[in-house]
Amino acid sequence: MSKRLKLSDLAKVVAQKAATSISKGVVISEGFETTSGKRVLDDGSKGKQVAQSPEPKKARTDTGVSGAPARPPVASGVGGHLRVFSCRTQQGFCRERPQPKKAVAESAEMEMVRAQNRAIELEGLAEEQAKGKKLTEEADAKDKVIAKLEARISELEKNKSVTQGRIIAVFKESDDFLEAVRGSASSYFGDGFDFCKRQLAHQYPDLGVDLEDVEMDYELSL
Repeated sequence: MSKRLKLSDLAKVVAQKAATSISKGVVISEGFETTSGKRVLDDGSKGKQVAQSPEPKKARTDTGVSGAPARPPVASGVGGHLRVFSCRTQQGFCRERPQPKKAVAESAEMEMVRAQNRAIELEGLAEEQAKGKKLTEEADAKDKVIAKLEARISELEKNKSVTQGRIIAVFKESDDFLEAVRGSASSYFGDGFDFCKRQLAHQYPDLGVDLEDVEMDYELSL
C-alpha cells in the first residue's frame, strides 16, 4: 500500500531516526520507514516516495552457540561526524605521542654513555690504587734495607769494640808497650827524680821507697 507524505513530515522522521539510530543500532539507508512500519523508497521522480512492505523476519534457530556480536552500525548523520572527529583525535594523539622506539634508543644511548663514564672512573681509581700499592711496596722494601743496614752497623760496632780490646791486650803484652811506657816515664821522671827518691828514702825510711833501680850516688851519701 503506497502513501503520499509531505516533505515536512518526511524531514521530521529523518531527524528522529538519525537521533535514535546510534543507540538502537538501526541502519538508515536511502529509504526511510514510515509510521505504519512500511519502508519508503525515493523513486527520484516528481518528489514521490514509494512505500515498501517490510521484509519477513528469518526464522532463528537456537544451536546452543551464540554468534559473534554484530558491530553497531554508524549512521551517515551525527554518527558519521563523530567517527570523523574520533579519527582526527586519534591521529593528533598519535602525532603528539613520542615514538616508543626512538625513546628506547635514546634511553639505551644514555645508559651506554653512563656505563662508559663509570668505566673510565673505575679505571682511574684502579690506576690510583695500583700506584699507591707500588709506593707502599717500595717504602716497605726501603724499610727492610734500612733495618738490615742498621743491624749490620750494630754488629760491626760490636766487633770493633771486641777487636780493639783484643788489640790493646795483645799490645800490653808486647815488648813495644813496655818500651813505650819506659819512654813516657823517662820523659817525666829523669835523673832528678832518682835524686828525689834517694832523698825521700834517706829522710823517711819508713816509707819503703824502692831504690833497687836507682843508682846510688856515693858522693852525696857521704
